[in-house]
Amino acid sequence: HCISCNKCVSGFDHHCKWINNCVGSRNYWFFFSTVASATAGMLCLIAILLYVLVQYLVNPGVLRTDPRYEDVKNMNTWLLFLPLFPVQVQTLIVVIIGMLVLLLDFLGLVHLGQLLIFHIYLKAKKMTTFEYLINNRKEESSKHQAVRKDPYVQMDKGVLQQGAGALGSSAQGVKAKSSLLIHKHLCHFCTSVNQDGDSTARGHLTTLPQDFREQAPVTWK
Repeated sequence: HCISCNKCVSGFDHHCKWINNCVGSRNYWFFFSTVASATAGMLCLIAILLYVLVQYLVNPGVLRTDPRYEDVKNMNTWLLFLPLFPVQVQTLIVVIIGMLVLLLDFLGLVHLGQLLIFHIYLKAKKMTTFEYLINNRKEESSKHQAVRKDPYVQMDKGVLQQGAGALGSSAQGVKAKSSLLIHKHLCHFCTSVNQDGDSTARGHLTTLPQDFREQAPVTWK
């Protein structure tokens, strides 16, 4: 089901905003052929522009073979839009137009080339774009779950690192670091209470240093 079109699509691949239509099993090859032909067209245009620029630098006379150039006496004048309606322009304008079109061609080729290579990869893996996105989301969610397995360890590391970096070596810093260490032991103690019960909690209490047990603001039953 496509959310953008609010329609059910057979073999749904993705919704393409450039063609304003969904891509599925019925029109996927038309979409793929469109991307491939557009990429090939840009490659041809780049080749033609490079040929024109190179010939202009090497031998400009090769580019002035059209019969209409017989009436043009100035070698610095060129005819654009041949053979439909020729327009006389200066060399600088031709070079600027050629460079701009070449730059736009390269930018378009980068985007279309990436899209074409991506769909070639999908066909090699026998996947759709939708399946590829779903698999990536599953992998990301599994990585996040692996990181969140031990939240107490992550909290202890963050608290101790921030506290140690900000407190320094003063007397107040030493006292505050001791409080942070108390917090660390209490977090591990609470984890053991949740897992093992009251008996394990009393056992962990004895492992705390004497000064920690005196400073910890906890009432034990």
